[in-house]
Amino acid sequence: MYYRVPSAQVADARQAIKLIQRSLQDEHPGLVTRLMQRADSPDGGKEATWMEVYEHPDGVSAACEARLHELASSLPDGLIGARHVETFCPMADG
Repeated sequence: MYYRVPSAQVADARQAIKLIQRSLQDEHPGLVTRLMQRADSPDGGKEATWMEVYEHPDGVSAACEARLHELASSLPDGLIGARHVETFCPMADG
């Protein structure tokens, strides 16, 4: 998933997202999380675009996705922008 973070909120947002990711890793053993940021800043640095990545050897479960949504919904208004979710899976050989 990806979203924008206002420059003034970067430190607080990073702390909040890392806490969410640690909680999910504790609740779902084997879950690998990453927090990434867009390499360029098309708006002159007013906000950053971040992407959260969640991977699990058995696939990310519906329970994990629901918990992520629950945790993200509890973030304070204005901390981050609207979250956009995209789901990917491995391509079949061939």
